[in-house]
Amino acid sequence: AVVSTQSTGSAERQLFFLTRGTEGLKKYAYPNFATVESAFDTDKRCSGITMSANGEFIAVCNGIETLVYSVKEDKLVCELPRPRTMLTVFSPLNTHLVTWRQYQVSE
Repeated sequence: AVVSTQSTGSAERQLFFLTRGTEGLKKYAYPNFATVESAFDTDKRCSGITMSANGEFIAVCNGIETLVYSVKEDKLVCELPRPRTMLTVFSPLNTHLVTWRQYQVSE
């Protein structure tokens, strides 16, 4: 699970957490665990998820592509056609994204 916060316009901040699994990625409100609709929601299998160091971005691997979302704006920022990607890492300044996929021999 990944925890993020969003400003609600006042000094109060709302906590959220994400879960990943065979049913995809889902966003929930904390502490009541209510499902929250989000750009992150997907029904595709989720093989990996990474949050940038400053919490600005989330990268999601689903076996077909790698999707990068803006947490603050709750929208898709980038779609990378990278099949079989299992791991992503953001650079320290969040300017680059490294993807890793298992080596496969093509015939």
